[in-house]
Amino acid sequence: MALDTQAIKPAKIKRETLKTTLQQPAALYPALVGFLGGAGVVLFGSTALTLGALIGGAVIAGGGWAWEYFGRGSQHANRYLEAYRKRLESQRKEAITRLRQEFHSLDMQDGSQQLGLFEKKFSTFNHVLNRKLDATEMTFNRYLATAEQVYLNGLDNLEKAALALQSVAGIDVTLLNDKLKRLADSQDEQTQQTRSELQARLALYREQQNRAKTLFVQNEQALTRLDQVSTQLANADLRSGQAAMDMEQAMQELSRLIENTHQYSNKI
Repeated sequence: MALDTQAIKPAKIKRETLKTTLQQPAALYPALVGFLGGAGVVLFGSTALTLGALIGGAVIAGGGWAWEYFGRGSQHANRYLEAYRKRLESQRKEAITRLRQEFHSLDMQDGSQQLGLFEKKFSTFNHVLNRKLDATEMTFNRYLATAEQVYLNGLDNLEKAALALQSVAGIDVTLLNDKLKRLADSQDEQTQQTRSELQARLALYREQQNRAKTLFVQNEQALTRLDQVSTQLANADLRSGQAAMDMEQAMQELSRLIENTHQYSNKI
């Protein structure tokens, strides 16, 4: 599942805000007039009309953009974050429905338990966040988007774990071990080849089991960190400069956890 770990970084938010402000009517339409004035100067020479359109359009466009970026930039940034968060929420809901079905078919209790924990801890974080911040604030949407990323990354790990276990669901380990015991004393070439194939299937089974366990461990780390951040947020007086800085650092650490976990899980 696609997860843009850079989407809520300050640099990306600034780029998206800049792109949005450049597309606002207050900046776009005067810029178009200025462009047409410039084209008129090139085609017809410097007349009062063409120069007026060029200079007037440029000045008005610049003023319009400055107002949109510096005056209303936080609103544009907040709308970007809210839209991004809603996309994550949509992906999360789809993944949950899919995973519940897979866990049921695989009788995957560890996965079901972790899924329940992610739901509970995200709900707790959301509740605390709503008590501490106004939902219209950019910080609110940035914090909630970070938690959504943690949640979605955890679901991604669960999906990979389910797929790993599904790939070896047809391997009967008990049957393989019984066969290997029966063939242990035989040394003929065909038996040795059979034994080699049985051992290869066992190795594949263990490899996929270990992959799933590694993904579960990564999720446990994320769950612990969500608890820590929720607690820190609940105890923080965000009117205090130091508390606000500590909370920012906690969210940055959470973002790094998402990024590192996402990169690592793509390698295993």
